[in-house]
Amino acid sequence: MLSPPPIRTTGGLTPQYEQRHCDQNVKLGLQGIAFVYSSGDFGVAGKRGHVLSIGATQLLNGTSIRGAESACQKVIFSGGGFSNVFPMPWCQKTAVSNYFGDFPPQCEADRFNNSQTVRGYPNVSANGANYVTAVDGNCSLPFGTSGRHKWRALEGPAFWSDVLC
Repeated sequence: MLSPPPIRTTGGLTPQYEQRHCDQNVKLGLQGIAFVYSSGDFGVAGKRGHVLSIGATQLLNGTSIRGAESACQKVIFSGGGFSNVFPMPWCQKTAVSNYFGDFPPQCEADRFNNSQTVRGYPNVSANGANYVTAVDGNCSLPFGTSGRHKWRALEGPAFWSDVLC
């Protein structure tokens, strides 16, 4: 089976163009095509609606691979936050409410979208700092959110039904 060609996107678009792009994602999604974005090593692409946004975490100092993690801030900074364009999907209402209950914003609304009515991202995260990658028998320890979205895409339908709404 042939893989579909990659679709490239970029940041810095107008809200109207982002919405149009999102509407096209919905049409392709109805045909069985899923959109998986890294949340952006500095927070660019993953805020769009109707996509699965993957963030990067890192292990806290002194912990094992089963230890506590935090948002990646070693070499890269994983993107995350709240969209200024896309409304909150129904499946995020409880999580966003809990987040604001546990972590009230310490910034004003002009610095941080604290409306509690918009899409939060990323949807999920995985280790993005010093994870092992092997290519042609050579191993490396890269950083970034981009490698994480390929990993999640391989999880299959069971994963998708739990994450997307």
